[in-house]
Amino acid sequence: MVYEIKYEKTAEADLDAILNYLINELHNIRAAQRLEREIARRVSCLRENPELFSMAASPKLARKEYRTFAVGNYIVFYKVDHKMKMVSIVHILYGKRDYTKHFVE
Repeated sequence: MVYEIKYEKTAEADLDAILNYLINELHNIRAAQRLEREIARRVSCLRENPELFSMAASPKLARKEYRTFAVGNYIVFYKVDHKMKMVSIVHILYGKRDYTKHFVE
């Protein structure tokens, strides 16, 4: 069964901010393009195999069934809804920051 992929507004905003930083602050368009392409490639794998990547390392997030995968210095957080056959991309965050504050209790 193929799952639908949905980017939450939070993930879209995260990705926009990351790409803007890479392009406008670091002046590295190629890095931005590579990152965007690699995130899209890995997310597309979730259509066929939504549990491809492991549960979040944080016990708090794992209890809420967040799954994660890394792309370069960034971590993509997503949830799987088997009933609706949907994968929701929730956040894309820099991996060396305290990302737990981005998640609502």
